[in-house]
Formats: sequence, C-alpha cells, structure tokens
Amino acid sequence: SPGIFGLTVKPRGTASFTIDSAVEVKNPQIDSLLVDHGFPGSKIRINGKYFGSRKRKPYLEYQGKIKKCKIDTWVFDSNSGDSEIVFIVPKRLVVEKYQLNVKNTVGTALGGDFTVDPLPLP
Repeated sequence: SPGIFGLTVKPRGTASFTIDSAVEVKNPQIDSLLVDHGFPGSKIRINGKYFGSRKRKPYLEYQGKIKKCKIDTWVFDSNSGDSEIVFIVPKRLVVEKYQLNVKNTVGTALGGDFTVDPLPLP
C-alpha cells in the first residue's frame, strides 16, 4: 500500500541503522491519454506518474473480464516519477467501451473509458 517507510541498513561487521522516511511508495496515476479509442493492433500512449520501473501490463476491463495489453514502450523516470506507456490494443476484442487501467505493485490507476473501434476496411 502507498506510504512513507523507513529503511534499515545492516552492513556486514557493524551495527545496523535506520533511516526514517527513506522511501515513498505511491499508487500509479494516469494524467492523460492522447486518444481514448483505437482499433485492435493500434498503439495508444498513456502519460502519468509512478508506473514503476518494473513493466506491468495495462489492461482493459469489460463486465468483470480483464484483457491485458501488450507493451510497445515503457518509460519511467525514478527521480520525477514521470511515466509513459505505449500499449497495443489487443486483437479479438468486441467493439465496445472498456475501462482502461494501469497496475503497479502498489495499486491501480483507473484511466476511464476506452473504446475499441472496428477494424478499418481494407
């Protein structure tokens, strides 16, 4: 869960010591979607904060069912928390409105509605 935590260091051969408020852990936060819709196979960019250095998959949710999205690129700045994900809209999804979410080890950011469009005609 999010919060500020202390850190105990145990060096070999000396006494351990604690650093209060050494680490702050935050939930991911979605700031923007460049577009809120796309057809299967299209690439969609999510900008936000605190997505984390460990790649997790954003996912689309509809009627309690979850469909993970493949990641094209993942950028996380550990100093500022600035984050960006480009994901690929999964294939074989029903044309419908889904809930877009990003999950990290701390929590989940709810990104709002994302509509899967029909494939364009050839």
